[in-house]
Amino acid sequence: MLLISTDNMTNRLEQQKKALKVAVAAGVKHVIYTSVQTPPKGCKGFPGDHFDMEKAIAETKGITWTILGNGMYVENLCMTLPRVMAKGEWHTASGDGKTSYISKDDCAHAAAAALSSKSNTNKKFEVTGGAALTVDQVAQEVTKCCGNAVKVIQGTPENLTKILTEGGMPAQFVQLMVAFEVNTKAGNFSQVGGGFKELTGKNPKSFHEAMEGMKAAMGGKCPAGGQQCAAGGQQCAAGGQQCATKPSK
Repeated sequence: MLLISTDNMTNRLEQQKKALKVAVAAGVKHVIYTSVQTPPKGCKGFPGDHFDMEKAIAETKGITWTILGNGMYVENLCMTLPRVMAKGEWHTASGDGKTSYISKDDCAHAAAAALSSKSNTNKKFEVTGGAALTVDQVAQEVTKCCGNAVKVIQGTPENLTKILTEGGMPAQFVQLMVAFEVNTKAGNFSQVGGGFKELTGKNPKSFHEAMEGMKAAMGGKCPAGGQQCAAGGQQCAAGGQQCATKPSK
């Protein structure tokens, strides 16, 4: 059984434990769980409920298990990029912390491979992108992919909270986005693992390839919105809203 973590950050641990209990009672013998990558030694994992769920699965009697330690989804950048490209400024609190982004498409391929494999018993696979990038490096890729010049401006978590709130982002998303930034600076998303290749026999998409795919999936709305902003402004804000999605991890 593939147990996909929910985006209910409030009580998903309780929900997922109930799902696990029901599955075991129904006779499920192997559980695959979509978790988050293991942080480097000395760093505290985030979000912590993923690691609590991993422990709950490992301690459940009568089953074997596979954990997919997914890296940060590149698609989560859709919460940030429309605003960034509209203004040409990327306010961040991540410092020189790095993130090994991976596409949701690659994560789905890894999950499918895990479901069809019989050699992944009681093991965690670190399913990340092939390289970890700073926000400055990501900004450079955005410019290559979308044509928008982006200036990175480092600040504090408090300042970022103020900027996102004033920009109209819902409070619960602001809290989550700032938490991601703080944990990025701490190094929690910098680990580069070989789990994707181990499961699929292939390399994950590069960040540039993932960005190109994401742009196509959005119908070019984010890049077009960013370009229009320089001349118009309001139209860009509308375009940004069209491709803003709820972050998940």
